Amino acid sequence: MKCDYMNENTRILTLKNEVNLLRDKLAEKIVLMDHLQLHVCPNLDTDYILKFGSLKQKIETNRIECEKIKMKIGLIEKQLNRKSRLNLFEIDEQIENEFGKQNEYLKEISAKLTVTKNHGLKEELKGEDFKKLNHVYKETLLLLHPDLVDNFDYTMENYLLNVIEAYENYDFNTIKSIKVMTINSNFPKSKEKNIKELLELINLLKIRIEIINKDLIKIKDSYPFNQIDFLKDEEKVKEYKNQLNEEKKNYIAEYNHYEDIEDRIINNVDI
Repeated sequence: MKCDYMNENTRILTLKNEVNLLRDKLAEKIVLMDHLQLHVCPNLDTDYILKFGSLKQKIETNRIECEKIKMKIGLIEKQLNRKSRLNLFEIDEQIENEFGKQNEYLKEISAKLTVTKNHGLKEELKGEDFKKLNHVYKETLLLLHPDLVDNFDYTMENYLLNVIEAYENYDFNTIKSIKVMTINSNFPKSKEKNIKELLELINLLKIRIEIINKDLIKIKDSYPFNQIDFLKDEEKVKEYKNQLNEEKKNYIAEYNHYEDIEDRIINNVDI
């Protein structure tokens, strides 16, 4: 009996060690995920917008203006074919109504561009400061994150949200303070688990690690992270800007072409 008890205790201790290792591994994955989502990707998106945003905004504006003038020509011809008196005010009003969503979209692009230019790139922590921030962040997550603790509750959720916000703002002191408060708090302690419960927890942690690994792959394969090498290549950036400028010129030329058509039609009509 004593031998069975010792074997069971040994087994429980081994499983607890595995749980701790998996929790630590999962915490590292969560830190990496948050680092990509809160720091790396926003900065890459900002960098992309600062490099190409203005040009893309002009291209989209010119493209929509081309669509508008083509529609205007069609409406003018339609009125003329009906032998109606040409009403340009009515036509312009109809076009603006038709393009309401596109106009709102252009306003959103403009607003995002303005905000991005005003805030610029977020300065990142380097070297030891970054390591310290990530280290204290991981330790605090181990105390508060729902995937890493058994006794997660509303108070812990509020702490966690503050920790994530502090991490986003590189606020080391706030994270450290919340860590200390958590350690000294009266949160209910996790109850001791038997072998079956520990095996179930190990399985859940492995599943969570697998899920977050897939999420990390998705982030790295999608915008803006997939632009990281491109944005660092000055020649490719320059080449893409040239392409965008050429596209902008083409839309301007297209608009001028349709504007000439519109002018010829209107000049031959009594309004």
